[in-house]
Amino acid sequence: MAVPQQVTIKLKENQKVKSDGTPIYYPYGRLITVTRSLYPPGSTQDFYSYTHEWNGTKLKLAEIQDDTGVKIQRINEYGKKVPSVSAYYWKHENGTDGRNPKKALMVEVVEEGGKKYSYYLRNISDPPWFSIYGNSSSDPLDAKELEEKLDQQNCKLNKAVTIDLSYSKSTPGRRYCCPAHSPRGDSGRVSVTVEKVSCTSHISSSLTYYKHEVKAGEWRVAAIKYNDGGGRSSGKRRKRVNIPGLKLPTKDSVKITVHVFYCNGSDPKLIYVEYSGGQDVKGWYRKDTTDGWIKVSGISENITPDELSKTANCSHDDFKQLVTALGCNNYSNCVNSGGSKPETDESLENAEQNTTDQVPDTESETKQSVQGKGPGLSEGAKAGIGVGSTVGGGSAIGFGIWKGPDIMRDIISVLRTLI
Repeated sequence: MAVPQQVTIKLKENQKVKSDGTPIYYPYGRLITVTRSLYPPGSTQDFYSYTHEWNGTKLKLAEIQDDTGVKIQRINEYGKKVPSVSAYYWKHENGTDGRNPKKALMVEVVEEGGKKYSYYLRNISDPPWFSIYGNSSSDPLDAKELEEKLDQQNCKLNKAVTIDLSYSKSTPGRRYCCPAHSPRGDSGRVSVTVEKVSCTSHISSSLTYYKHEVKAGEWRVAAIKYNDGGGRSSGKRRKRVNIPGLKLPTKDSVKITVHVFYCNGSDPKLIYVEYSGGQDVKGWYRKDTTDGWIKVSGISENITPDELSKTANCSHDDFKQLVTALGCNNYSNCVNSGGSKPETDESLENAEQNTTDQVPDTESETKQSVQGKGPGLSEGAKAGIGVGSTVGGGSAIGFGIWKGPDIMRDIISVLRTLI
């Protein structure tokens, strides 16, 4: 039988791939090879990529059939020489036992030469599939961009939302998940609120944290992730927050709340997790040296961020210890305006009164200054510690912590480990 001049890609052939990833071939003469691999490289790997390859220098692409055998319309590469087509799936669609999923989230078509790529997304309405580039192709998406697209598709098609702790997502009042459910960023399944730790004497000085919350309903939680470097730079990797004892994705819809603190750049430094699913995961977690997350032993799980947000008395010594423990180069200890003696609350109040005009009045202004969009802190300094201003040639920074010795000792002990 003569070899056809065109090939038809059948995504339903993906169901025949064995759990060990052994390649399969179809239709006859082993014309097309199908291989399955985990995607993306790195710590996340929540998806399968099924790649169909053939001799694209001789054979043209006739059509692509979806998982049910229906031709996918609006594929710009029909009739062109194409060396490979890949389909991406959520690997947990049918559970966690390695079974092949049946609902493609995205199709990737590589043009001859491997320099131009087209991406087609499955839709929940008409048209059933659409191109993210319209009628054109482009350079390949980097791993971070492609994974973000897959996370969004997973939310749209499988009702599995990803909690994103990237700095760029921590905007007070924001609600995010995917464009299908939150086209304007105000109706998503994950809500973001902001809280502060402040002191009665220096209310303008504070440590800010952001609360990302998914409430129980019809949505499962697929994963907790963040973009390395805060999400603003292309080429960075997406990383997973794996909490010991918290199995993700969840089998059912549950409430998960993650309180996140940032420091030394834009990556999460310290988080507090609350989970309503019955697993013993409530408490404080920090990153270890291998990008894993471990439970903090030096602070009680009962010291919640809500407790931290209570206004309390200031302690200059505690502030110095905490700034050192955080390891934020952009912060320094309060300037001793009286010379050799430590500043008292009264002297700090006087310093603050002299610098009122330079202190951000709102949380949004504070965050803008952190992002380099306004006066105050430089980029990457987001630890949420409010900044006063220059007094006697130094930076006047206050910090709000209550004087409860046991609680303060625990917090300082923990944060010292984060340097």
